[in-house]
Amino acid sequence: MTMSDAQNGAEPTVQPNGRVLMTFSFENDGQHVYDAMRNMLSFSAEFMMKSCDDASRSITCAAYDGGCDLTAVVSNEGNTSTVTLYAADPDDGLAHKHTERFRNDLTAQLQVNSPTWAGPTPQRFASASVPVQTAQGSSGNMNGTTGARSKPGIGTMIVAWFAGLDRKGRTTLAWIAAGVLFVLILIGVVSCGIASEHAPLPEGMSRMPESAATFEGQNYEDVVTQLKNAGFTNIETKAQEDLITGWMTKEGEVDKISVAGETDFSASEQFKSDVKIVVTYHAFPSGNSSGDNTSSDTSSGNEESSPSTGTDTTQTENPSETDTQSSESAESAGMTEQNNPEFAALLAGPDMGSSVSAFATKYANHVIEYDGYVASVAPHGNYKTRFDYLILAGDDDASAHGPNFQFADVNYSDLHLSANAPDTFSLGLKVHVKAKVKSYDSSTGLFQLESVAISMR
Repeated sequence: MTMSDAQNGAEPTVQPNGRVLMTFSFENDGQHVYDAMRNMLSFSAEFMMKSCDDASRSITCAAYDGGCDLTAVVSNEGNTSTVTLYAADPDDGLAHKHTERFRNDLTAQLQVNSPTWAGPTPQRFASASVPVQTAQGSSGNMNGTTGARSKPGIGTMIVAWFAGLDRKGRTTLAWIAAGVLFVLILIGVVSCGIASEHAPLPEGMSRMPESAATFEGQNYEDVVTQLKNAGFTNIETKAQEDLITGWMTKEGEVDKISVAGETDFSASEQFKSDVKIVVTYHAFPSGNSSGDNTSSDTSSGNEESSPSTGTDTTQTENPSETDTQSSESAESAGMTEQNNPEFAALLAGPDMGSSVSAFATKYANHVIEYDGYVASVAPHGNYKTRFDYLILAGDDDASAHGPNFQFADVNYSDLHLSANAPDTFSLGLKVHVKAKVKSYDSSTGLFQLESVAISMR
């Protein structure tokens, strides 16, 4: 079909429903133009393909912004292929605009897909107007103005370029886009974190350099230096004399740090610069400790280090203290199955319930004694050197009886182990327990004790 055919109202070989609105030609093979048209519609941001007929090389599509359907038919005329556009409703006000956009998109698609692209036939588009078939059947001007045809927009060019990629190319492009997006998100998150860590602090506030868990196991002197460099001014050290051999835990390693009494804090958390900070670290008994450690323990009020030289002198100077110690000595004998029927009934009864609760309330802060074994050992919270021990009455799981006696949030020094205790207080050890009654939790069934002395059996 030639340009003059369209101007004279001649019908093409394939005649869909509707009237011809535009014809235009390309110096490309008809099959190539048809394939390019299908690719364009498969990824078009303007049109949606509704049906196609490969035998007649015809495609029906609709614009996303409304209007009537358009049908495009590709035919060959020697070395030139012609595309004829029909409108289902030529009176539709959007029909002419859509045919112009269709032509521009197809032109862009062929520019991307065809290395031998020669453009539209010059004699077809060199004239001042593009001939169209109007609703009345007369020739009209698509643009309504003179001059060259309009160029495809950048969006159309991008869509056409993407449509020209094969599956591998599209997959590669998608991975690249995802990688770039991930990097941008990561940069944003890191930037926000850095900005918050270096944000100006209010007057009188300091930022914690590390978290409580990170400080554990470090040398206490290094930790004190870090805290001072961070701006904290009220720092105390406290020696915890719990080392026996020092093989597993080294002298001077931090056991815990409390800030205003709290032992759980995060890095970069803000506190007042003069908040009280106590750094507790592992140490050998006071006989092997330096004078500095002894001084620190005294200033921080460590009751566990109270046994020291000068005790006899104190007893001589203060006779009333002798009476107190005699009372404590009498109490330290403790209740046993043999000397207290109620305690015997407790060990022979259920592991939880009202009878256990009644005993704990009646005998709070009294000392009990029993033969038991280590039934469970678990870290206390996030701490590495503080544990929860379950020491049940009996020799093993088969012979266990009585309540679920627990020593919570303790380390070796809190257990007051005998001199022959192993370096690792582990499962299955048979022990003799002397402990003070603390409380009973009916919701967990745990009977809390505070160790007075634990010896090996």
